[in-house]
Amino acid sequence: MKLELDPNQIAQFGQSAEFIRNGQPLPLGSFSFGAILVQDGNYDLYLMRCVEEIHRGLYGYISQSDLMKLKRALLQAVHPRPNEPTKKAALNDLLKELRAESEVVRRSLLLKLKRAKSIDVADSDLRLKIIPLGEQDFRAETNLDSFGLDAAQSHKMLESAFLAVGSLSSRIEEMMQHNAISGCLDRELSLFTKKFCLLSATLNPGGSLIGAQMPMSDQEQTFSRVLQLRNLPTFNAQDLGRSFDMERFLEIRGGKECTEFRAW
Repeated sequence: MKLELDPNQIAQFGQSAEFIRNGQPLPLGSFSFGAILVQDGNYDLYLMRCVEEIHRGLYGYISQSDLMKLKRALLQAVHPRPNEPTKKAALNDLLKELRAESEVVRRSLLLKLKRAKSIDVADSDLRLKIIPLGEQDFRAETNLDSFGLDAAQSHKMLESAFLAVGSLSSRIEEMMQHNAISGCLDRELSLFTKKFCLLSATLNPGGSLIGAQMPMSDQEQTFSRVLQLRNLPTFNAQDLGRSFDMERFLEIRGGKECTEFRAW
């Protein structure tokens, strides 16, 4: 287990005149996205400030020696920063999702409505149209007013939903950079699942995701047909009993044959 500490963020600048290309803030309901990047010298300062914040929060509750041990352990657990940390891939993914008015964006907005306003809206009742205004600028047209939200509240709700998609894209980029699997909170799982379901529809023939039932895609049907024609064995999920040898399973899974089969 390692800790990932990245101050770089995807942000929304539409209403900040100093960040808009023509110097004029965008009206409510319009958005401009970009990345805030922290330089290496400032990163070290950011790291130390985070540790000092933990020091202040725990000072007086645990002994000074334990506090020093904790700070050392945290610093040792922080994963090294990538050589060229950027949010380029994550930002591009967010912009692509917005241009496509993807199901991930809709799911994010529905989740925000439910959590922030306790408004449970069916997907069929939500109207959302995203209009590109430029490379990184968008205008959103919705029927959020029919759920009791005024213009300012609708703007904040949309901004929060869009940035949540950007945060998800950032998490995926970080997992690629560190070659690691990231944990997630329970409330994030639904959005993660939706994202990976859409990806698996084209990238994972014959596979399925935990907690996500999807109709069989064309690639899955083709894969199943190949299994039938070649009379290849099927692999059914089995319940794991107490006799299951996990160490032996991992040893086989890491072997040459299994590695080549996964690559195939």
